[in-house]
Amino acid sequence: MPEFKYKAVDESGRIVKGTLSAFDESELELKLSQKGLILISAKRSGESFLLRFRKVKPRLIIEFYNRLYQAIEIGLPLLSALEEIAQGMPSVWFRKIIWDILAAVEAGNTLYEAMKRYSNIFSKLELNVIKMGERSGTLPLCLKELAGFLEWKEETKSTIKRAMIYPCFVILLVSVVIGIWIGYVLPQMAKLLIDMGVKLPLTTLMILKTSMFFKSHWNVIIGLILSFIAGFIIFVKIPQGKKLFHKYILKVPLIGSITFNICLARLCNNFAIMYRAGVSISEIFEILKDYSLGNRYLEDQLSAVFQYIQAGEHISEAFESVGVFPKLFIGAIRNGELTGTLDESFKRLAEYYDREVKNKVQALINTLEPATMIVLGGVFGVVALSILLPLYNLIGSFGKSY
Repeated sequence: MPEFKYKAVDESGRIVKGTLSAFDESELELKLSQKGLILISAKRSGESFLLRFRKVKPRLIIEFYNRLYQAIEIGLPLLSALEEIAQGMPSVWFRKIIWDILAAVEAGNTLYEAMKRYSNIFSKLELNVIKMGERSGTLPLCLKELAGFLEWKEETKSTIKRAMIYPCFVILLVSVVIGIWIGYVLPQMAKLLIDMGVKLPLTTLMILKTSMFFKSHWNVIIGLILSFIAGFIIFVKIPQGKKLFHKYILKVPLIGSITFNICLARLCNNFAIMYRAGVSISEIFEILKDYSLGNRYLEDQLSAVFQYIQAGEHISEAFESVGVFPKLFIGAIRNGELTGTLDESFKRLAEYYDREVKNKVQALINTLEPATMIVLGGVFGVVALSILLPLYNLIGSFGKSY
């Protein structure tokens, strides 16, 4: 339970200062009044306050939801379940947060109310699903759904990271080798060959001049690169700039398709989880329009969908009116509306787009690996020839002299 540093006045008018544990200022005021004190001011002590701004790893949140679901499912009361989870939580910070949530529930608050105080850790979507789960008596199912959803998000991130590791490693390694050759090996060999009277090929001369230019103007080049990076960061921080950049990302071959499918999978998963928990359509879209899909352009399109729904259109009609979402997506939603299985339609769509993401990521890997090797092999070959050709000319001149 959080601790407060308080200033109060007693019946004689004397100022009293101290610390006291309470869920919030209202409870603190009640506790002090029971002691005959009137609260003047209160401030949450440092550690408890900092808990609100401390981030927790997604894996720990997944573990929290899974263990809470399992504990409630086997019949443990909520307080006992939270106590058991807190005792076994490896993260000290998250353990303190769970104890704080436990204290709040013990004080008569709902799980949703207790967790809402940590909105930096638990998203608006998660909190609303838990709120509806408590209302409808389906909290264990909601916790299980949330754990599965967060697990999917982490797996998707890991898949994309793994896809990028190999090309990035190869590019970095070859760039370092080429840099050493161009920066140190080639200039020394060229000087030696020129001293021996060997005429350098055009390729070697061009690479040498490039190397000399970089050496002479390295500070200007680095400055330009850093300026470009800073300018790009500023551009994507501006709402319109970010929207424009995200719009064009969707048009990049393979990468755009992967990004679009990830966003659709997130949207469908989010909708299915909240709809199953009993959140109303209007509330779902109120949450979704503020929820990060990972693409600002699509988030704006989702806000437009919500406006069409508010104007009286069906969900499928609203998505169709925007003109961005695919026909398969709209058709599945329309079918769900007609059959009354909207949550199942969104769930099946989420599974479909999840498979599409995995297939397209694999296709990207299959494309990037040979493409990276061909491009870097070509660059490596040009650099190697720039060294080998002068040597060949030198050996040829020795042969002629004998």
